[in-house]
Amino acid sequence: MAARDAVIQQLAHEGMNVQPTPYSPLGIRIDGNPALGRNPLFTSGRVEIQDEGSQLLCNLLAPKRREMVVDFCAGAGGKTLALGALMQSQGRLYAFDVSERG
Repeated sequence: MAARDAVIQQLAHEGMNVQPTPYSPLGIRIDGNPALGRNPLFTSGRVEIQDEGSQLLCNLLAPKRREMVVDFCAGAGGKTLALGALMQSQGRLYAFDVSERG
């Protein structure tokens, strides 16, 4: 995971209008609809696309190492990845969704 200030600086250097999210300490808002899926920050795994509400939910849950967490609304897995990072990849993390597609 990359530091938020470094990502903001990199994306601004690439010509994007970016600013930190008002509530999540990790998020960044980007104006418009740039092709982030092809951006090197995304393709290298340094950033993940996720809405601020999901980030806040993960921070509010604040899972610890060796805990068990179940995500019943996993979708594409962004919250699951964030929860796993907060758990330092130690513990049980189950991800489910009603849709077969992520």
